[in-house]
Amino acid sequence: MSASKRTAVEHPAIWRRIVATGIDFILVPAISFVLMIVTGLMETADAYAGYQPWFRGVILGTTAYLLLNGWLLCRRGQTIGKWMTRIRVVTLNGDVPDWWNLILVRALFFPLLYLPVLYPMVGIFAVVPFIDLAFAISAQRRSLHDLVAGTRVAAV
Repeated sequence: MSASKRTAVEHPAIWRRIVATGIDFILVPAISFVLMIVTGLMETADAYAGYQPWFRGVILGTTAYLLLNGWLLCRRGQTIGKWMTRIRVVTLNGDVPDWWNLILVRALFFPLLYLPVLYPMVGIFAVVPFIDLAFAISAQRRSLHDLVAGTRVAAV
């Protein structure tokens, strides 16, 4: 394979990553909302006391993320958004990463995408997703969470 073809496979257009993230950004809260209604986890007044809304929200979000993306991530290195945009997460060798790396390391960065929405509460930390994106548009095309997890995004 020539170097130019290898580069095209290794570095899909940044718009594909942004669209994939946008799809996941919308789907996860939507499924969280459905889970909230089905389980009744946020129906009582006690659910809104102290830090319980945050804790319950994290539980709902994590469950929704795993329901939507768990199988695809473990089998193909894809979320629903990545599947729809025909990209996937791979190791530096091009293999599907271990499930624990995808779920316990890389996916920990997903909730950070919501920080700009929470700007009044989190202040300057709202820039974290933009710093992550800045890494993704660098020459290496690996976001901060890719560097931490030892992964990269490739076209399917």
